[in-house]
Amino acid sequence: MKKSTLLAIAFTAFASLTLSAPGLLAHEGHDHGAKNKVTVPDTAEGILLEINKQHAAISAAVSAKNLKGVHDPIEALATLAKALPEKSDAAEKVRVQGSVNNLAKAADSLHHAADAGDQAKSESELKKLDGVMLVLNQQIK
Repeated sequence: MKKSTLLAIAFTAFASLTLSAPGLLAHEGHDHGAKNKVTVPDTAEGILLEINKQHAAISAAVSAKNLKGVHDPIEALATLAKALPEKSDAAEKVRVQGSVNNLAKAADSLHHAADAGDQAKSESELKKLDGVMLVLNQQIK
């Protein structure tokens, strides 16, 4: 894809999340027990690598129409994302925090769609998450 197309996707994802997203990863009625423990790496690059692994697992679950398989990796992704700004360069911290906020909103929307068993909405929300991940991967190098 062209760089302008990727930027347009990222901007669209950012705009749609900013204007329409619900609260940050707040939800009730889930068991968040020991199976959701995540080890957070010591560097921003290490955290981003783990976030990308969780994103791949989420994408695979949605593609396979296994929406129940979204829950654990999305919880792990949220935990990892929260730690990212602290490990980022001081010059990038504000931008990374903004991307992490957008990531949390996109993850929350996808989480709720998957919990509701809504495949079409999950696929749509995954595209938004993909756009935010694109931006985040460009910020942490």
